[in-house]
Amino acid sequence: MLGAIALGEVSLAAVPAYGPAMPFVELGAQITITSSITAAIETEQQIPAPGTPTYPPTINLPSNLLIAANNKKTTLAEVLAIDALTLTLTDASSWPTSGAVTLDVPAGRTNTSSEIVYFDDRTGNVLTLTERARGGTAAKEWAAGMSAEMRMTAEHHNLLANGIIAVETKLDTKADTASTITSLTGDVTASGAGETTATISNDAVTFAKIQNIATSKLLGRGTAETGNIEELTLGTGLSLSGTTLNASASSAIDPTASPYNALGDGVEVTDGSMTASSTTFTSATAAFTSADAGKRILIDGAGAATDFGVIGGTAARKPLVTTISSVTNSTTIVLGSAPQATGTGVRFVYGTDDTAAIQSAFNDCDTFGGNAVTFPAGRIFFTSAALTIKRYAKVSNEVGGGRMGTIRVSGYGATIICHTDNNFIQLSPNNIAAIYHSPVIEGLNLEGIGGQNQIGISLDHTFNAVMRDLCIRRVGVGIDLRGALQAHCTNVMVEYFTKYGFWLRQSTDTTMPCNVCVLDGTRANASSIAQYGYYLVNSDQCEIRNGISESSWQPAQLIADIFLEQPVLTDYGRQTRITNFYSEVTTFSVAMIRIVSNGTTVIEDVHRFEAPGAPLVDVTGSAASSIVLRDWKVTDHPIAAVNSWITFKQNAANTVGWLFENMGEFSTGEARELTSNTAFWVGAVLPNKATQIEPGRVVNRSV
Repeated sequence: MLGAIALGEVSLAAVPAYGPAMPFVELGAQITITSSITAAIETEQQIPAPGTPTYPPTINLPSNLLIAANNKKTTLAEVLAIDALTLTLTDASSWPTSGAVTLDVPAGRTNTSSEIVYFDDRTGNVLTLTERARGGTAAKEWAAGMSAEMRMTAEHHNLLANGIIAVETKLDTKADTASTITSLTGDVTASGAGETTATISNDAVTFAKIQNIATSKLLGRGTAETGNIEELTLGTGLSLSGTTLNASASSAIDPTASPYNALGDGVEVTDGSMTASSTTFTSATAAFTSADAGKRILIDGAGAATDFGVIGGTAARKPLVTTISSVTNSTTIVLGSAPQATGTGVRFVYGTDDTAAIQSAFNDCDTFGGNAVTFPAGRIFFTSAALTIKRYAKVSNEVGGGRMGTIRVSGYGATIICHTDNNFIQLSPNNIAAIYHSPVIEGLNLEGIGGQNQIGISLDHTFNAVMRDLCIRRVGVGIDLRGALQAHCTNVMVEYFTKYGFWLRQSTDTTMPCNVCVLDGTRANASSIAQYGYYLVNSDQCEIRNGISESSWQPAQLIADIFLEQPVLTDYGRQTRITNFYSEVTTFSVAMIRIVSNGTTVIEDVHRFEAPGAPLVDVTGSAASSIVLRDWKVTDHPIAAVNSWITFKQNAANTVGWLFENMGEFSTGEARELTSNTAFWVGAVLPNKATQIEPGRVVNRSV
């Protein structure tokens, strides 16, 4: 206990001690400490003056602290031998399970009367001791009834102090300022428990901090799922010159790439199952997901009843086009509208409508110099409106700024499904001012819904347009060339059309015929309600060669395979040539080839299979009209001795000039007199202007 204090000295007086928690000095007289001693003590002291914290030096000491509890006092219930490690108390029910106990006599305490013991377990009133005689005390034998009390000891204080020092050491502080991080070095990483937020300032990361990149690479991500940045390879038409990215004039636009992002996620499945009037639709293999809700779906043979033939089915119904209202599970969906038929093993296609994305890609063609839009192979795209290709002007002061060239739409192995009664691909604007534009459309599969007004490709007022390697199905008209100059269709198949397969006609104002167009290697496969496989209206110098006309739905009836109609534009020569043509349709209501002509039509090496039930050639014309027929191979199966199935029709005598060259029966090679035998002329109308030369076996030029 501190006694009197004078300036420059400290006095200590004798006082009773209460346990060994603090050093105890028992003095009988006053001791004075001089100022010099005081200075020495201040030099060595570790206790700072109030309000001026000083962190101690680094000391690695144990950090496990003793447990203390207030007002925990009881007595010994049993004798504690001098070397015993089990202490039984009268009542320890509220004591902690570890800590320090001071043992003392009930009264008359002295500095040598206490013993401090440690325990680390309590079971009821029994403490398990770990150490005896702690804190400078001596071990003794204690009788029952002696005092046992939990007090704050010097050991408590020291362990707490050492624990704080250990924490400070761990934090590496040891300074008179608060602990803060002033900088980060190396990669921003951390280890151990706890976390903190590190913020990188704007514009702080330089290009030098990014990993090395290979030459001629762009950075982005091409993998489908979200993830790390990847090196992207330059595609066709792109190149790097130093740090400049160049796009060549031949670069193609991918509508599935940014910024267009068409999905092309159509899925074709052939095991659909449906019930009429029920919106529940199932498929064992479709693997529907919740993401399919809201997509378009086209189901074969599930729509309104019609004579239209369906793909891979027997029911004469149009396809049903609706939406996926909801997804029940991986094999079951709910349709927006119910099928009108019941069936299993049904073909269906479903996917996202990509009209806006694809049209945006088409719009950018002139930005890239009038080049190509290329659809990735194997993808199925759904559209709901006509896809319009922009035109180029023929001179610099007209629309388009003089950008001239060919727009190419390519998609070998890709499919576009137009799920509404709209055109697929067309040109805009439809005027003669841009006639020098020359588009190329190639490699696509185009599938419609069989509407009479739906056109696969409409290329109005074009020069040298090219359509090749195409399959167009379930449309009203496959190819519409209105007022086109020198268009070429090569390896194009139109199937399940409901009106015309190929339509070559004059412009809407009837001033421009379809000129010098060639259909080579084409096939028109009609539905039973179609009219003409090839319909040429006011065409001039056009040619159909190596062609096929047939029906996809039996029994089928066309008005004609080929209809050449030229009643309006009298100032054109209208020479049309049909070469190496094969026809296989059950019946015709008019003729295989119907001609209304004021010009010359050359028909050579035509093969007709099955009995016609109508004339092979039906002609109405004027004195300026002439028909040339060469090298005919009519059928493999003659049905009458006179071969009356070889029939021609002239609707009025002396109006058309006929020339037959090398006409004979295919099976026997026997020539027939066609110019005077009424058996070969429907209505027995014999033309006065008919000449047959070079009779004999027909030349075989079959497709």
